[in-house]
Amino acid sequence: MVGLLLLGFPMKVPLLAATFAVLLIYYPGDVTPAIIIQQWIGGISPAALIAVPMFILAADIMTRGQAANRLLDMVSTFVGHLRSGLPITTAVSCTLFGAMSGSTQATVVAIGDPLRPRLLQAGYTDSFSTALIINASDIALLIPPSIGMIVYGVVSGTSIGELFIAGIVPGLVILLAFCIYCYFVSVQTKVDRLARAGWTERLQALRRAILPLGFPAIIMGGIYTGIFSPTEAAAVSVLYAIVLEMLIFREMSLHDLYQSALSTGMVTAIVFVLVGAGAAFSWVISFAQLPQTILNDTFGLTAQSGYWTIMLVVCAAYFVGCMFADPIVVILILTPIFHPIAVDSGIDPVLMGVIVTLQVAIGVLQVRFSAFLIFGGTVFLIIALRYMVTGAEMIGTLRGEVEHLAGAIAMPFMIGPGTISASVLIGADLPVWLAGLSIAIALLISCLMLIAMKVTTVERTSLTSGTFHVRRLLLALSLVVCLASTGCGPSKATAPVANGDTRQTWRFAIEEAEGSVQHEYALRFKQLIEERTNGEVEVIVYPYGTLGTSTQITEQLNMGVIEFAMASPGTLGKFIPELQVFLLHFVLPEDERETQRLLSDPELIAYFDKLYAPKGLQLLSIFSEGEMVWTMKDKVRSPEDFEGLKMRVMTSPLLLAAYNAYGASATPMPYSEVYSGLQLNMIDGQVNPIFAIERQKFHEVTSWMIFPGHTSFITTCAANRKFIGQQPKEHQELIDSVIEELDDYIFTVQMRYQTERLKRILRDKKRQQSQLTIIGEVSQFLESLTSEERIELVENNPHVTLVPGLSPKERDGFREASKSVHDVFLRIGGPHSHEVLQLLSGPSSIE
Repeated sequence: MVGLLLLGFPMKVPLLAATFAVLLIYYPGDVTPAIIIQQWIGGISPAALIAVPMFILAADIMTRGQAANRLLDMVSTFVGHLRSGLPITTAVSCTLFGAMSGSTQATVVAIGDPLRPRLLQAGYTDSFSTALIINASDIALLIPPSIGMIVYGVVSGTSIGELFIAGIVPGLVILLAFCIYCYFVSVQTKVDRLARAGWTERLQALRRAILPLGFPAIIMGGIYTGIFSPTEAAAVSVLYAIVLEMLIFREMSLHDLYQSALSTGMVTAIVFVLVGAGAAFSWVISFAQLPQTILNDTFGLTAQSGYWTIMLVVCAAYFVGCMFADPIVVILILTPIFHPIAVDSGIDPVLMGVIVTLQVAIGVLQVRFSAFLIFGGTVFLIIALRYMVTGAEMIGTLRGEVEHLAGAIAMPFMIGPGTISASVLIGADLPVWLAGLSIAIALLISCLMLIAMKVTTVERTSLTSGTFHVRRLLLALSLVVCLASTGCGPSKATAPVANGDTRQTWRFAIEEAEGSVQHEYALRFKQLIEERTNGEVEVIVYPYGTLGTSTQITEQLNMGVIEFAMASPGTLGKFIPELQVFLLHFVLPEDERETQRLLSDPELIAYFDKLYAPKGLQLLSIFSEGEMVWTMKDKVRSPEDFEGLKMRVMTSPLLLAAYNAYGASATPMPYSEVYSGLQLNMIDGQVNPIFAIERQKFHEVTSWMIFPGHTSFITTCAANRKFIGQQPKEHQELIDSVIEELDDYIFTVQMRYQTERLKRILRDKKRQQSQLTIIGEVSQFLESLTSEERIELVENNPHVTLVPGLSPKERDGFREASKSVHDVFLRIGGPHSHEVLQLLSGPSSIE
């Protein structure tokens, strides 16, 4: 991949070449190439990515209009008279415009074109001026709205709204560092000050810039107050930019708007092609277990490695990666590798997102592979060509960037868990050797890349002047090598072992992260299978996110790419509509033990397996992961209490109908946005099992926890039917016996998880001194506590109140309201919906 990049191929070509090479060499005949198309489409399908073209369009409109110039004039009148007024004006203007556009490239064009000649005319060096504009523009990656943060949030499942809010302070701190540095450079070079503007001129400039300044205030204010989501904020930004430039400033025509839309379409196409190719490549390396091999086996990096060790490896990886590839591609490739380990080690996912975004911003400062020097603006194109041809100005600009890099590289190590310390910022807690080593490595890599690119400059010239066939020949040779190597990789089911038998690899994907009930189930399955086959079978467990979304995992199970998978009715209901019956309320027994007995009944499994068969799947088990619990901002004991409340639910017609029937306003929302939605009062409550509530910290932003006893979180375990049929009889019997053993095991596990996670919730509330009222039957939980725990968590915890659960009459109110949803299920639940509903809840439910 690196070789193709150095030859000048667009980023998508090396990504796809590496993707197909891994598949053809290591998995010949095992993985269909269609999986690449699936991952490509799946990579660009998340709704949150709609914000990307919207912010790009808003940035393009403002770049063509007057917003940038008005900001420049305003900042210049207030700080231009200072010793370093012009460089500070540049840094502040880049930050403000980045906060408006979210695009680094747009900031370079809008601010760099008018200011760079003024910097040179004032007496600043060419290298300093160029480096300042590029570096200050990179702050746009941190200051919301940030396209990099949007992509990171989609890939990692982190709340984009929280990332936006968390990026403000680090961005401003870096801006302050740049301003201080600019001051010392100005003193050293003895540049003359600009004339001081009078207050009349300042007020006029402020009045002219007040509307552009309102742009970030409206966007962030709307997100923070819960008026709109980050995706909706992107649409608002476009509307605001159009109104500002076309109706108020009257500097844009319809033709200009058309050109902006055309330009946005071209840029978006490039971005989404990279996103799709990056998603496909990320899937391949996850499927091949490369992250585990590289991190665990090669470097010994695990969740127990410690905060500073993980941060050092993460920063180094993203830093080096951005020297070769576009920041979005680096985020797509590396985030699935490092995010799970970082989160499992206790690092806050939002903090991790800010550090990654910051490190990406640092990485693109490496001029050798930065696209920003050749993006937009004729002056920057000329500079870039000079770098490519002579290499002389490159060294000057790189020298001008060393000071910026010295401070920026240290920034991730200065961000403590959740805060930024001023004392750390000046280097009090950062070892001198670590900062020096980081800078030395950065410079060494930069020099090596400079030599490499200097060598390839001649090749680029010849390739573009008529010998393009050389590039085609190299690509053809690469493909020949890949095809010739297809027989070299062992097949997953036929790799020979020493005793002459065959070793098999079974792949088991789950739709939850590590440390969940499903993960415990899969690990126990892995342990029992490997022990009872004496190592003949290896089971690889893929936590959620490594192989795509829940829907993509189900599709891969159908195609035979993986052999086993977990799936909830909400996901499988798209393929087997009858499974949606498990989303109905009050159709399962209220007692968890009775629920588990019902779900493990062989006759029930056999009935549903007949529905799985036409889809090429075989149902192995159905089990509960625990009771579904409401966490609310207000007390809810009856449907009347739901009136006017916004309840977050999954995107399911049955769940939407259920909570609307209770009187609530059912509100679909991405799982990663639920916490910020509760925090910003965009929603009033949500429903999930206890382990999910604790893991996502939903209890931190709600004060009521209600156990309504209306349903449980149901999960199914299935296998590829063709795979099971091809297994020898002893393996089929082994799978059946292990699954039967896991039915009892997983019930104990989910009860243990509920107890342990509820303890953590109570401790969190006591530590935060935040009130929590629990409405429900928690006698089993209290019985599981030791006397010390009971005193600590309940009796001596003034922040936790236990009240009786819903009375039979109150529960009947919800039960009666939920019956109308049965009609919805009968319409959308497939041809066997009547039979399924009668099988679970009896004839009375369908009368």
